[in-house]
Amino acid sequence: LDFQKSLSLRYKTAYESLYECYLGPDSRKADVSLLFLNVGNQDRHGNFDEKNLQSSPQNLETWQNINTFFENWQTSSSALWSHWVNYVWMEYDNDGQDPRYMLPNIFINTVGGEVETIQQIPKERRLEHSLQVMKETLQYLIPGSLPHKINQKLLQISSLLPEGAFIGDFGIMFQRSPFQIKLIMRDIPFEDLCNYLSEIGWKGNTEHINTFFSLALKHINAFRLSIDIGIESLSPKIGIECFVEEVEDFLKKWNAFFAQLVDSRLCTKQKKDALFEFIQRN
Repeated sequence: LDFQKSLSLRYKTAYESLYECYLGPDSRKADVSLLFLNVGNQDRHGNFDEKNLQSSPQNLETWQNINTFFENWQTSSSALWSHWVNYVWMEYDNDGQDPRYMLPNIFINTVGGEVETIQQIPKERRLEHSLQVMKETLQYLIPGSLPHKINQKLLQISSLLPEGAFIGDFGIMFQRSPFQIKLIMRDIPFEDLCNYLSEIGWKGNTEHINTFFSLALKHINAFRLSIDIGIESLSPKIGIECFVEEVEDFLKKWNAFFAQLVDSRLCTKQKKDALFEFIQRN
């Protein structure tokens, strides 16, 4: 709570906070993200005020790059504005450090975030659009050029995506050393997922993926694939983000899904109960 309080005092214009809770038996932390909206969203609060970026002596150049990015993001004449980059969030890994001196991971939504905005971009152009947004963002956050191996892997990953799939969000993971690029892909058909991972050189066990989806597919409406590109290679860890539409039995579907996670020892019963108590209370 002290970690969250410190961030809230520093970034008072954040639209909302997001929490990433670790549900396994040996995980005891919760990461915090702060969501900001472009000032073009005049009917909503939460636009970023770059005065909140108090550059610390450490990593001064990176802080200046982050500041430059936010300034351009909110300039109506910028390419980022015209490409509907409405949402940016700053993620802090809660590892016990003082957040005042931590570099945030910066995440960008490439297609506007709102369903209406995404639908304005034809399906066949969404990948091209997301790659253009990445290029425009990286020129501010990583001036010069990406390390060659990261750039080559990014090109391979995007070129091998199944038809209709695209990069919906991406992050620059400044808190990792050396930094990594995180890609969050949307609209990959489940039946193409394992083959796609094999094609891009992921060395993990696809049987674990099939086991997980045998639990998940009956409960979720959509999923996204999250992978990290490092200086040398893909991270062996991937993320599967699961989504349930906000229908009448929304909580019932999540409850059934989490019950199976508990049975599979992917989540403790205590954490599952605490999570649902929090959701129902809020």
